[in-house]
Amino acid sequence: LALYLAIKSHDKKILELVDAEDFLQKDAGLLWDWVLSRAIIKTSKTQPSSRSLLKSGSFFSTLPKTLDKFVDNLSLIALRPEFNEAELLVEEIFKIGKRIKELALRRQMDLISKELENAQKTKDLKKLEKLSRRFGEVSQKFKENIKNA
Repeated sequence: LALYLAIKSHDKKILELVDAEDFLQKDAGLLWDWVLSRAIIKTSKTQPSSRSLLKSGSFFSTLPKTLDKFVDNLSLIALRPEFNEAELLVEEIFKIGKRIKELALRRQMDLISKELENAQKTKDLKKLEKLSRRFGEVSQKFKENIKNA
């Protein structure tokens, strides 16, 4: 999140990499959801900014107070000097975004596996069918994410 907020030009492809629920930390998911709702509007209406989102006071003027401390902590993260190059920064964001999505999909498959196990124990055939289908869908997304990495 700190890397994303540090870039000056926001590519819509970055916004589509992950969903708010892909983040383990609740505040990270809430912030990503909030950023998505504002960044989509911003990227569709304006040219790339000369300032990062972290340095843009107007972007965060409507930030929910519950996220203030989390964003303050993000702004304190020291980014490596090589991330001053926009291309490297965007490249790294894509790598991290794909990794976050991969981990989120793994968590979903683990959760579905546990639910499948319980459904097998209780011999709930409807639930087994539904969960098997869901596992297949998530597994396919996982394979696509790995293939596009």
